[in-house]
Amino acid sequence: NYFASIKTRAKYIQGISGERIKAELDKILISENFDIGIRLLELTGLLKFLCPELDRLKKVFHKSKKYHLEGDVLVHSLLVMKALKINDLNLKYAALFHDVGKISTAQKVVKPEGWVYSFHGHGAKSIEIFEKFAVKYKFPGKDKNLIRWLIKFHDDKKTFFDSNPLKQIIYALQDNFNLLLDIWQADQAGNISKPENEWYRKPRMEAYERGQVLLKKISSKKKLVKKLARGGLIMKYTKLKPGPQVGKKIEQVKIQIILGKIKNTRDMKNFLGNNP
Repeated sequence: NYFASIKTRAKYIQGISGERIKAELDKILISENFDIGIRLLELTGLLKFLCPELDRLKKVFHKSKKYHLEGDVLVHSLLVMKALKINDLNLKYAALFHDVGKISTAQKVVKPEGWVYSFHGHGAKSIEIFEKFAVKYKFPGKDKNLIRWLIKFHDDKKTFFDSNPLKQIIYALQDNFNLLLDIWQADQAGNISKPENEWYRKPRMEAYERGQVLLKKISSKKKLVKKLARGGLIMKYTKLKPGPQVGKKIEQVKIQIILGKIKNTRDMKNFLGNNP
């Protein structure tokens, strides 16, 4: 049978070029039934040759009776991918690899419910595993950097939530913040928990909601930012010369515009005059 034939010949996938494999993986991940595609790779034994760390996630559990009740970490990763609202290939790869570092960071810890597994430092390990995978399968540098950034900050939602409003705006001004927000909400959606664990989930979901509000505010001020937060204009009003200081002023002006404190050129002149 065809299925059995693939299983017996799975190891030969290693002889196919990285570019060709990536092209096929891209097709699977961007498709509507990507989760079935990944499961077929696992069931046929292909996944363990493509990325053994991902394959081994099916043996990694939190062992909690309160959270991550969905099952093993591979199940969780697929649920996270399903919960994404933005259909972006790099985001899908980030969701697939965001917890892959848990295979080597598992530690038994005591919590009020008893012994469970914790995975401190799994983010850094996930990046390390993904980078090897990205080199092997010839990811473009720009895509690799974005996926690495998303994995690095996938667990940073509480940090964002606990920051003051100014720091939240600075955080939200990062490129691709919308993708990071999406992985935040999806990561929570893929964590099946008992109702009493909502205290843990609530600030993380509120971080997503707060981030969405900020993105709308940033978008509504886009034209004004483009008009005023320009190096040439800032140098004209401050007499600064080209360099890092001008870049800092541009960011400061952007923040003041988003806060609603700079609405026109006169406001910007006053701000620059009062904040040399």
